[in-house]
Amino acid sequence: MSICVFGFLFALHLQNIGFVDATANNRDTISSLYLLVAQDRFVAPLIAGILIFSCYVKLPVMTDIVVWCGKHFRWLLFGSFLLALFSRVIVHHSFDLSLDEFMPTFQAKIFQSGQLLAPIEENALAVNKNLQPFFTYVNSDHGLWSSYYRPVHAALIAVFSQLLHADLLNPLLTVLSLWAIADIARRIFPKHPEAPVLSALLLLVSPQFLATAGTGFSFTGHLAFNLIWLAAFLRGSFRGHVLAALVGFFAVGLHQVHVHPLFVTPFLAALLLGRFGSRVALVPYAISYGLALPIWMVWPEISIWLQTGDTSVLPTAVMEIDYIKDYFRYSDKVQANEKDLGGYFLATNVFRFLFWVSPALLILMFITLGKIKDIGLVPVLSGIGFLLMLVATQVLMPNQMHSWGARYYHPVLGNFVLFGLGGYFVAVSQNTGLKQVIATLVVVSAVVLLPVRAIQMEAKIAPRAAVQRTLSELDVDTVIIQLNQQWFAPDFIRNDPFLTNRPIIVADRPQINFDHFGPAYISIGKPELSEFGLPIGTLYEPGKAP
Repeated sequence: MSICVFGFLFALHLQNIGFVDATANNRDTISSLYLLVAQDRFVAPLIAGILIFSCYVKLPVMTDIVVWCGKHFRWLLFGSFLLALFSRVIVHHSFDLSLDEFMPTFQAKIFQSGQLLAPIEENALAVNKNLQPFFTYVNSDHGLWSSYYRPVHAALIAVFSQLLHADLLNPLLTVLSLWAIADIARRIFPKHPEAPVLSALLLLVSPQFLATAGTGFSFTGHLAFNLIWLAAFLRGSFRGHVLAALVGFFAVGLHQVHVHPLFVTPFLAALLLGRFGSRVALVPYAISYGLALPIWMVWPEISIWLQTGDTSVLPTAVMEIDYIKDYFRYSDKVQANEKDLGGYFLATNVFRFLFWVSPALLILMFITLGKIKDIGLVPVLSGIGFLLMLVATQVLMPNQMHSWGARYYHPVLGNFVLFGLGGYFVAVSQNTGLKQVIATLVVVSAVVLLPVRAIQMEAKIAPRAAVQRTLSELDVDTVIIQLNQQWFAPDFIRNDPFLTNRPIIVADRPQINFDHFGPAYISIGKPELSEFGLPIGTLYEPGKAP
């Protein structure tokens, strides 16, 4: 209840001091604070009501539902697949809201062509920032460009696009996450037969889980790979460790290199200390991560070498690695733009995470903290891993911008569930009524919170998806987006990596030659975007109405 009250008051404070204002321009960098006020200010009292309801209303049918899910686990997995697909196709309109989500698809198209990078002609190369404002890697010497993210997520999208459909990738990863966490729970709580289904349900009914599954972000992949890694690790056999090491190799290359190592660090440290058997099991991990870290960090340079044969692009010193240089460039820019905002971002990220998980996990978090000595090794390490991710994120990337919950915490969402279950199984032996409370919260999360969050997300996503479709269907050669007029205007600039789309969508920076892509072009600013259906002047789309 205190979390709900403090979160609600924090959101009101942001509005009362004018920090979050629907009519303000140029507030892009604090979009996560806007989402907190727009969404969680209303959900915090709802969660408080759900908590009160679960403690005072006893409905045995709630427990029966959880038991049924345990007896029909395959149907639960199938249902989760359909829910994740619904999230992607209906709630998210099969649309990647931000450029962060779009760029893996950009790279996937390059992979589908049989290349690692796409050629870009000289005239286009000179204005590449107009054609794709962020997250591109450009090699001017060879006239090539690609997504700047690590390639494994894009490779998965490419495979699914070829064999099935890209929209099916995250639903499958959703199923794998639930299967893996159930397998983990079965191993670490062997005396509690309900552990597998309860772990899966706590994950499934946390709105952030299905919300993120509907996005184009790589974080659903991170969560699935991490949980599969832990399921293999806990098998304890050398074969299991080899499998985990193999999964870890590709997990490092999903998106950002640091994400997976932060997850595995507590478990590998415990293995080093002899808590999970022989230290010989560290050998496959040493080989895997010894290869993965340099390969994926230097991937853009390696891809240039593999495609062109030019070895001169390969760095010979750490500070020559573009990944390292880019981080320092990013840090300098962030420090200039987001000075003194770290506390606001931390509070926003934590509140949004807690308001986007099942309320059952809020109760279990406090219970577990009070029984930390009795919960077992894996739940403790899971909690440490979650804290490690939280701290590292605050240092490296405190601003999560557009996110349903806290996307940078998503790779360790499973950790949060396992940590909470540790306290649950200690507490139920002392308080039999807790089972009824948790079962009620699980069911109410599914029937109340999931629909509410879906409505909130669709309200934000649908107008932008419609505008993007309108822009791509205009009968002109070039669409010029006026960047200084609209909240997150660069997110509308999306082009095929081979620039075969018509119209080409470009930024209105002065160096562009608007005639280059054809004689017919149109300039799009705030008035036009408003006509296309963008609801300007709201917390979702701030700014003064045209």
